[in-house]
Amino acid sequence: MLAGYATRIAAAPTEGDRLRLQKEAARKWLRATNVLRPPGGGDWPRTLDAHAAQCLRQHPDQAARVAFFLAEAQSPSASGAAFTQRVAQAAAWLSACVDEQVGGLTLR
Repeated sequence: MLAGYATRIAAAPTEGDRLRLQKEAARKWLRATNVLRPPGGGDWPRTLDAHAAQCLRQHPDQAARVAFFLAEAQSPSASGAAFTQRVAQAAAWLSACVDEQVGGLTLR
């Protein structure tokens, strides 16, 4: 899903299109962090700030990353290349976290 955004950002015909796509991708990444919520972790966050706060409770070491995506979700300003690099890294981190969580589960 986020890789598709990287492709679309790189091919965006106008700066306005690119910034809109970056805003969308930043919001998607913040919402996707909900998969890291522990079992019984409460209600689904209603705002991007709530998603960010929930992520930071579990992963305070990701403060800079979360702050970047919150800023881009509100007022995107990063270059397309910088954004796509950061979103790829963020997606890989999120995927690794999910793999780590799932690794402890057994399916029957």
